[in-house]
Amino acid sequence: MTTATVDLTVAGTGGTINGAVFTNQSGNAGTGIFNTFAQLQHNGIEQGYNSDAAPQFDEKTSHQHNHSILLADVPIFVGDGTGGTVEGVVYREFRFDANEVGGAGRLLSLDKLEIWQEESGSLTGLGRISGQVTIGTGNGAGASLVPEPAFNRSTAILIRRKLILNADATYTCTVNSKFMIASKVVAKGVIIHGAQFYLSDTGTATIAPGTVFTAISNSAATPIAGTFSNLADGSTVTVGNNTFQVNYEGGDGNDMTLTVVP
Repeated sequence: MTTATVDLTVAGTGGTINGAVFTNQSGNAGTGIFNTFAQLQHNGIEQGYNSDAAPQFDEKTSHQHNHSILLADVPIFVGDGTGGTVEGVVYREFRFDANEVGGAGRLLSLDKLEIWQEESGSLTGLGRISGQVTIGTGNGAGASLVPEPAFNRSTAILIRRKLILNADATYTCTVNSKFMIASKVVAKGVIIHGAQFYLSDTGTATIAPGTVFTAISNSAATPIAGTFSNLADGSTVTVGNNTFQVNYEGGDGNDMTLTVVP
């Protein structure tokens, strides 16, 4: 079996392995720019993982450089078709700071990277929130709401009060056309103040026209107030092999649904 490799020894180069995009970006990355969540160095061949517990292998002991993280702490990047990305696909961004002693005369090899996700402590999976949720401030740097379908089952974020999406907010909805599932948010009242909506498909299948997915389930008696600034009521969005038409009066009359159209 041949192992796929990507040569990143030259700045600006990149490649993909199994849908993951690897790039070499010049610039500083270490402490002072952002704090690492797992740090290995100095001893040649090393292994380790981030944890709030005592180091298990070769990790540094400082909590600043070795600690657990929430999925919400990992930056989101929506592919634009450049640099090996697929337009509309949502990526999680991890940075590897290769600050090796010896400069150009030394090479590093990242031989194995595993990402493990535990549902507790984050809003993925069946996250439940008892109070009102506001995404974004209206004029801030941006905030994201990203319920994600887990493998072959649908998941939802359940908000027992109102959901408010401000102008600097982004709701990223993920469809898996292979398993015919999609992520969604359930809230008791929804207000959209010009937020953005992005749709991605982690599958490659063609879905039968007329199939309906619910992106927002509004459990209140009132209609959804407002629309996403980039997705007017009745408009369509094409992702992969499928085109979806949005309806802010779908479901039982006040849900946001996505219907596959020819």
